[in-house]
Amino acid sequence: MRFDGNAWVLVGMPSFSAWAIGAIDLALDVQGTPIVAYMDGANAYRATVMRFDGSAWLPVGTPGFSTGEAWYLSLALDEQGMPCVAYQDRGHGDRATVMCFDGSAWLPVGAPGFSTGEVDLTDLALDAQGIPYVAYHDVAYNRKATVMRFDGSAWVAVGAPGFSAGEAGDVNLVLDGQNTPYVAYGDRGNGGRTTVMRFDGSAWVPFGAPGFSPFEVDDVSLALDGQDMPYVAYSDRFLLYKASVMRALEVRAYLPLVIRSATSP
Repeated sequence: MRFDGNAWVLVGMPSFSAWAIGAIDLALDVQGTPIVAYMDGANAYRATVMRFDGSAWLPVGTPGFSTGEAWYLSLALDEQGMPCVAYQDRGHGDRATVMCFDGSAWLPVGAPGFSTGEVDLTDLALDAQGIPYVAYHDVAYNRKATVMRFDGSAWVAVGAPGFSAGEAGDVNLVLDGQNTPYVAYGDRGNGGRTTVMRFDGSAWVPFGAPGFSPFEVDDVSLALDGQDMPYVAYSDRFLLYKASVMRALEVRAYLPLVIRSATSP
């Protein structure tokens, strides 16, 4: 659905997928055309991507194109609007795989199942040259955060693998205007609270204090504003899993966007 200025309206037919789905992710190309990726119940829960052509939803390439079930699907578009997906690949030992559409077919970027071991919570970003970066919860490193990028021939770690202080839940990855990667996650090494880290060219360093949210979080989402300052949204366990948003200040501290009174939770 899309908001037309007054109300939410359907984009094409409702329930346009062939069957039940999971792990849906949405992106808009430069013309504002919506593209969705999902685990496709009609194709043994392998990956399917569909694009809205102005009147109907049509598959991008072959539906169910992944080798096996595609969990934790993450979708990104290059500057020409060509889609790529990252996912936990049940066809390759639950390791990470990235595939991109070349205009006629879906092709793996580097080796399928390229991660050292199993992954969860994969998140994909493309830099200005279309180079893919993938962040994930890395089972080979005690479920800490790892980021990898494709160097043109192979997948290489960005900094040290497993760089978070403890387990990293809901790893979310973005790149700034200089292609510098940032990640946000629920930081089990800091009481399950939110941490944002930035790669400084040689190592991952905290942006602001690690574990800066007041309480434990789930479902972390990260965005950067026009000055590359982070905003983080999350499900706030202290507030009965309601939504909270915090933003970074130039002094690299975080403040809630709404200041609660002394009598509020």
